[in-house]
Amino acid sequence: MMGPRWGRIGAGVALTLALAMPPPASAGERSGCDLGWFVVDGAALLDAPTSSGTAITARHTADSRSIHGRVVSLVGDEVSIEGICPRIPATTRHKRKRTKIRAAWDGCDGIEGTVKLRASIDAADCGQMKGRVKAKKGKPKSQRFTATRALGNPEDCVAEDTFLQIQQKVFGAKGCRVSTCHGEFAQGGLDLRWGAAHFSLVDQPATTPGADGQMLVKPGDPDASFLWRKLAGQLDADEGDRMPAAGAPPLDALELELVRAWITGGSPAVGRLAEAPCLPHPQFEPAAPLAPPPGGHQIVLEGPILQPGEELEGCMWVQVPNTEDFGVGKWEYSMNPGSHHFALWDHVRGPTPSLNEFVPGDTACIRSGAPIDGISISGAGEAPYFVDDYPAGAGNTIEAGKILGLNPHYFNEFDVPIQVKLWINMHPVEGTHQHEVETLFSGPGFFEGKSVFSIAVDPFSTGTLRLRMVNELDTPLHIFQMSSHQHQRGTRFTAWNAGGDKVFENFDWAHPALLDFDVPYVLEPGDYLDYECEWDNGVNRPVRRCGDSQYDANCTVGDPARVGFGITAQDEMCYLTGFYYTE
Repeated sequence: MMGPRWGRIGAGVALTLALAMPPPASAGERSGCDLGWFVVDGAALLDAPTSSGTAITARHTADSRSIHGRVVSLVGDEVSIEGICPRIPATTRHKRKRTKIRAAWDGCDGIEGTVKLRASIDAADCGQMKGRVKAKKGKPKSQRFTATRALGNPEDCVAEDTFLQIQQKVFGAKGCRVSTCHGEFAQGGLDLRWGAAHFSLVDQPATTPGADGQMLVKPGDPDASFLWRKLAGQLDADEGDRMPAAGAPPLDALELELVRAWITGGSPAVGRLAEAPCLPHPQFEPAAPLAPPPGGHQIVLEGPILQPGEELEGCMWVQVPNTEDFGVGKWEYSMNPGSHHFALWDHVRGPTPSLNEFVPGDTACIRSGAPIDGISISGAGEAPYFVDDYPAGAGNTIEAGKILGLNPHYFNEFDVPIQVKLWINMHPVEGTHQHEVETLFSGPGFFEGKSVFSIAVDPFSTGTLRLRMVNELDTPLHIFQMSSHQHQRGTRFTAWNAGGDKVFENFDWAHPALLDFDVPYVLEPGDYLDYECEWDNGVNRPVRRCGDSQYDANCTVGDPARVGFGITAQDEMCYLTGFYYTE
């Protein structure tokens, strides 16, 4: 799936949090305080106006209104003022008696101009922070503060196993165990579903390229646990991307502290660790509707209701609202929480499908006529708000009367029923529509007598295939986004230019990286890009078996089978994708 290019509440309310001043996990091995949720004593640090329009997400407090400007969050060398100033890299100095922090924002929510924070944390127990915040255009302009490290509300931990909290409030709430991630397809050999997560994590080797020899979870040692490093973003260049992916926000300080406390405490499957934070149950808050875009058009999907714990992917075809051809320069999305992904599809095969009818189980709208190559028009990830925009002057013409496939994938981790609902805004092209956006698709991609149809990976083995995409047009391609498409056994995708320089690489088939070029990458006529796919059929990922696909024939059901090219999730593909325009 081609995805997008990711884009005042009362301050005087008392907090009823359990305050604790334990040393951070693995403190004996660390050179200072590097993780904490510090609740400010007294008034909020900053008071941003309500007119900014930014939704504030309140977490980890007994009263959800009390977080705004009242929590300083520290994660490694990153700091935020929750609800106002986002997490940014900070300058941290770890000394024997204290950890010092310096951070500066160019602007925060509703506050123009620089916001500066200077603070220190007592290194004896990492329990108290003292500091000062300055914002010339904020209220107040300068304020000294004291903040105490908190572990959440103890009422949220009553009779709960620590690992159960992680399963519900981290793996579930972040969409980690939906079917296409660490659920049914067990991406990377990791299954985070109920009953399987603990076995899949503890004392199990990491399979990510570059993480050879590491354990996912090494009980008692977070720093030697690849899961912790993956969630905290403490990764080397060859160890992939921070998790969770697909647009979900990274774990905050309290969520990370829960994971680290569990690993430090021996990673038990059952039982409550007293030093582990208490995270609240996720609260469902419907997404804010989008106002129709000036000069543009809007589509609204009113989908089915999902009960707690229910997962659903499906497709609904609709006719576009524009009565004349319209150039889209930006797609904007607002979606109810629970989304794992959303995609917009062209109808390219078969009879015209029924309109305005949601069909459960029609994955990627393939059954009803979407492209089998997995290249969508646009899309969004898990976060409630996404923007997918094109360069100025470039747009995608949506013909009058065209039908589009709306393809949501939802998982309800809340305690109440939720609705699959979203708003899609079609914004006009910025400036004059000079360039028509086209889909970059490598097609068969021949190289040394092989094509994508040459995929052949025997059972219990790995395999690679190198192909080449040549610009066969008589005009340069101005590529402004590049990505890849594989299925569930894809472990790596790498692309090089004609000079042998690496241009793009991706290790996550389900959430392929999106490389945006500030200046378009120009592929001249006759020039080419080489690309290589790698697959795992039964070494670290499940072996393909006869009968996994409805199209299997001439084999014994259940026997290990070779992986080849095909349109189902059990088969494989290898495509270089993206968007471009020509002059």
